[in-house]
Amino acid sequence: MTSAFAYAVFEVMDKEPSLHATAILYGILAGLGYLLSRRRWWWGLLALPLVAAFAWSDVSELYDPFVGPAIVREAGYAYVLGWHALIIAGFALPITSALLKRSSLRQ
Repeated sequence: MTSAFAYAVFEVMDKEPSLHATAILYGILAGLGYLLSRRRWWWGLLALPLVAAFAWSDVSELYDPFVGPAIVREAGYAYVLGWHALIIAGFALPITSALLKRSSLRQ
C-alpha cells in the first residue's frame, strides 16, 4: 500500500470535530464555570475536571504520532492553534472568574 493511497483512504478530519463544535463545547464548559463561580467562588472550579477530561482527549489526538501529523496535514496549523486556544480559554475563564469573585469577597 503506497502512502498516497493510504492518505486518500484514511482521512482523519472527517472523524474529528470541527473547530466550531469544539468552540461550542469549550464555550459551554467555560460559561458553566463562570456562572457557577458567580454564585460561590469555588463552584466555578467544579467545571475544571470536565474541561480537563475533554482537553486530555483532544491533546492526546493532536500529539498522537500518527493522527497528529495527519490532522496538521489535512486541517493546517490554524486548526491546531485554535484547538489549543479553546482549551486554554476553557481553563482560564472559570479560574479567572473564581479568583475575581474570591478577591471581591475579601474586600
